Amino acid sequence: PGGPAPADLHAWLTYAARGAVQQQDGHLPPPPRFRSWCAWSRRLVAIFSERTASNIVLAMYRCSFGKHALQLLPPSLGAHLWRALRQCRARPRTDWPAAVYRLIERPDMQRTLFAPEDAAGWPFDSDSVHGGEHAHLTESGRATDSALDAQSQSQSLNSVLPWSPITELRFARDQRLLEVAQCLRSTEPAVVECADLQTGVSEEDAQSAQRARLLALLQRTLALPLGRGAFTLRTEETHLTDTLPLPDLCTYGLLRLDQTVSGRIHLAPSLFPPSQMEWPSFHNGVAAALRARVREHESTLTSTWIVYNKPPPTPPLNGDEPTTTDRVAEHAGVLLGLGLQGHLRSLAVTRLYTYLSEAHSLTSIALLIGLGASRVGSCDQALTNLLAVHLPSMQTFGSGGAPMSHLEVPPLVQSAAIASSGLLYLGSGDRRHAELMLDEISIAPNSDRRQERECHALSAGLALGMICIGKGGSEALHDLQLAQRLSSLLGDSGLGLVQLQPVSRFASATATPVQPLPPFADHQVHVANTAAAAAAAAAA
Repeated sequence: PGGPAPADLHAWLTYAARGAVQQQDGHLPPPPRFRSWCAWSRRLVAIFSERTASNIVLAMYRCSFGKHALQLLPPSLGAHLWRALRQCRARPRTDWPAAVYRLIERPDMQRTLFAPEDAAGWPFDSDSVHGGEHAHLTESGRATDSALDAQSQSQSLNSVLPWSPITELRFARDQRLLEVAQCLRSTEPAVVECADLQTGVSEEDAQSAQRARLLALLQRTLALPLGRGAFTLRTEETHLTDTLPLPDLCTYGLLRLDQTVSGRIHLAPSLFPPSQMEWPSFHNGVAAALRARVREHESTLTSTWIVYNKPPPTPPLNGDEPTTTDRVAEHAGVLLGLGLQGHLRSLAVTRLYTYLSEAHSLTSIALLIGLGASRVGSCDQALTNLLAVHLPSMQTFGSGGAPMSHLEVPPLVQSAAIASSGLLYLGSGDRRHAELMLDEISIAPNSDRRQERECHALSAGLALGMICIGKGGSEALHDLQLAQRLSSLLGDSGLGLVQLQPVSRFASATATPVQPLPPFADHQVHVANTAAAAAAAAAA
């Protein structure tokens, strides 16, 4: 008691920031004295000792103090530096180093004043939080900073981080977003630990064990787009003059022995066929499209922009780049992601015909579901006619019992058309489509296509639930006896499964009487049980 007050660095920084805001040119008292200064405190004192916005930004540049470091400051102190960045962004000078223009978010000035090679190597990229002394967050099995180029790491991280003014306020004092983004990066190779495989085994056995480990790590890499799509949903403002960035899916690994990377390892086509990349590439495209967000004054993306992002039919330059098939699958995923956000409403009919005429299954699936999501609950007749082309049970039948359309539609595309019908007629209680979906559930599965049949029945069950959602007690659907038929499908016996006859469900409002089939095997009954349960849960 009665002694000198303890040194308070926060009070001095607050006083310095208040004096700079009030444009006081008086003498700034010296900072408090400590027996030892940490690097973080020295940087803060050097930055807050400056009085003008330009000098503050230059001090941040010299101290390698990036925007992520600002997240660690209290709002009362961080606001002072954010204000300086905004002022310099509005009135930049022409004699600053190239990295300063990146710091104030003026890449146009950087490209105008400097050559590309002079602008590389930012000292305070998005990964630089503690001015070069911060160690990157790592996880087991991922590449370390010494294995990859720092600039490519920053670019891959920027493609995942959902930075916005709201996230900067909500997560200003921790790095949970940075950690999640590092976990969801798919552009970095997985690290295969091989230190325990060097003794006691032959070289051939060691290579086989390395490939087995890489294959296990690759399963996680291919699942990352699902999480990234949810993590970055509508976080990137998309301009009509920009292309949609698509992060790559890295399928090779790095061998690490005693904390040093010794080389790359690739999987042979026999262990990992290229066809297995089709669906992961599709999900990667969906995740990239879900990140897009249009400006407030723009209602949707244009048809020209959608087609402009279609990949060209050019082969990859090397084996590590995605193949043309993967790029087509990614673009199909982009179409689905845009449809889920309602942007396929602007797709021109001629463009739609071009896509469907390619007869690419994933593209057709994405378009049909995306169009249904874009026009959800509208009961649009034009889209109904398009879906009928892909469903034999919705087509008009000729005198010979064959559908008028001669298209060979893959089973998965038919399932997508059924799901799209459910979205299109969501909550409408449409009798004809409800009866159609109920009959689709009841079709007896073929023994040679059980998995495709299960997908078909499940889509029909979900579509029936969407059509009849909240309409289970409607008088218009009363004579269909939905509850009774679904209950019979949920039973342990095969009673209630019926065989559809080749008759157009749009030619008559009533179903043709059919005969019940004998009981099926347990697996086949499970198909209808699953679909009926989904329909009953949604329609209840």
